[in-house]
Amino acid sequence: MIWTAEFAVQKWLYDLTPYVEQRRDEFIPSTFETATYEDKVWGVPHKTNAGFLYYRTDQVDEVPKTWQEVYAKAAETDGIAYQGAAYEGLTVDFLELAFAAGGKVLSDDGKTAEIESPENLAALEFMVDGFKSGATPRP
Repeated sequence: MIWTAEFAVQKWLYDLTPYVEQRRDEFIPSTFETATYEDKVWGVPHKTNAGFLYYRTDQVDEVPKTWQEVYAKAAETDGIAYQGAAYEGLTVDFLELAFAAGGKVLSDDGKTAEIESPENLAALEFMVDGFKSGATPRP
């Protein structure tokens, strides 16, 4: 959730800390953290997003264990579909591959951008190669 800080600063949100703090252990910690800004809780993380990989059992005999296996099998069949438009969906899809490759966006201390790391560049190249191999069909 990217809007918590911006909305809290504008006073568009109500401080919910007194209402949810005693229930903190009922929430996924990282999800709860997205509603937290300057040690106050500005929202209740009712739902969370999670990445899923669906595959067609009529085309895939066994569950792929790596992204490389996913793309190789996709190139042999009808291809892989993902959110490839120029919006946050593409960013999320890229980050899933980058994180799987050991990449990250920021340094551990949060002070330095690491978006151009070798791992992230390899993930980007992997996505591009998906088009070249036919694993990702062109629209």
